[in-house]
Amino acid sequence: MNLPFNRLVGTAAFSAMLLVAPAAIAVEAGVIDGDRNVEHLAQLGRDLRELLRPEIGFPVEYVSAWQGAVDEAFAPLLLEADYVQALGTGLTQDARTAAIDHFQSSLAIEVEAQLTKIDPDNSLTFEEELEKAAEMIEAAPAELNALYVELFELQQGPDVANAVMDAYYRMMKTGAEPVIGAEAADEWVAGIGSTLRDQYVEGNFASTAAGYSTVDPDLLRELADVMADPDFISYSLQASQAFAHAIDAAADRLAVAYPRAIAEL
Repeated sequence: MNLPFNRLVGTAAFSAMLLVAPAAIAVEAGVIDGDRNVEHLAQLGRDLRELLRPEIGFPVEYVSAWQGAVDEAFAPLLLEADYVQALGTGLTQDARTAAIDHFQSSLAIEVEAQLTKIDPDNSLTFEEELEKAAEMIEAAPAELNALYVELFELQQGPDVANAVMDAYYRMMKTGAEPVIGAEAADEWVAGIGSTLRDQYVEGNFASTAAGYSTVDPDLLRELADVMADPDFISYSLQASQAFAHAIDAAADRLAVAYPRAIAEL
């Protein structure tokens, strides 16, 4: 079965670049107003609607039930509540201040303005997108490629990608089991999962690095210095953990909502 993998890679890669983008933060309430992680979690839900499709063998009525259940599980207000609650747990004032200072800085605005998106209209396949990203990365000197890796890791890119895959495997099984049975669903997930995670993390890095390829290298070096600050690292870690918590909670809701929707057919 073919997965809508290129769109998921693009969404997670953009989530990994969240911390370079300016955001308005309401410190008093512990809420991040305009924080794009909630927006990207919602986009992951929209992309997940395409996991089950008639052309890969799922009955139309099950596809409809799946899409409704995904919409319920990934309701933006629920995603925001989960994310904000997890973000606020253990976040120090110094970490919050470091994030505010960066998000409101001219550096964040300049970097965001120079970022590029490999496939803005979602017209490329996963393989085509990876190939294009690889070409952009290979064209960069070794020093810049090392900087791309450093930024990806400072932004917890691998953690974000792995959190998406952990939840994605669960949701694959949730979607397939009522149609093909538990054993076959486990085999489907295991068969794809043997290579999918590495491909996903690789694709996430490639999309992120390619996005940086149009940014002034001096700005990227300055960005890396900011993100290496211990307080900002603390914020970054908490944000990635909150992202993982929110998508995991959505997967929990989906595991309840989808069987209920099927029962109502």
